[in-house]
Amino acid sequence: MAICHQGMSDKGGGLLGTRAMKDDDQQTTWEALMAMADRTQDLDSALIQYKRAADLAEQDFGPMSATTGVSLLGLAHCFESLGKRDEAEPLYQRIRAILTKYAIEIVRQTAKREIT
Repeated sequence: MAICHQGMSDKGGGLLGTRAMKDDDQQTTWEALMAMADRTQDLDSALIQYKRAADLAEQDFGPMSATTGVSLLGLAHCFESLGKRDEAEPLYQRIRAILTKYAIEIVRQTAKREIT
């Protein structure tokens, strides 16, 4: 499973950085969980790591953060690979909602720049 998550973070400002991390250790833990899930060839192990990463991201960054979205994407892909489309579909819906939130934010920021 290889989900491109490197460099993704809600730490700091900007479009993806909506909440600051409470502690760098939490960011490091999330990155380690995602890396373990990405490297393993065992889908059941990957599923466990993606679930842990998604839970941590939701708790530390919030349910609509980019980091949570990336975690959910890994989890959804893993469910798909295991033939569990019914479990993946609600995750894809959440990911769509997160992407929509950021798309709206991009449009707003662009409009503000054009006005000023």
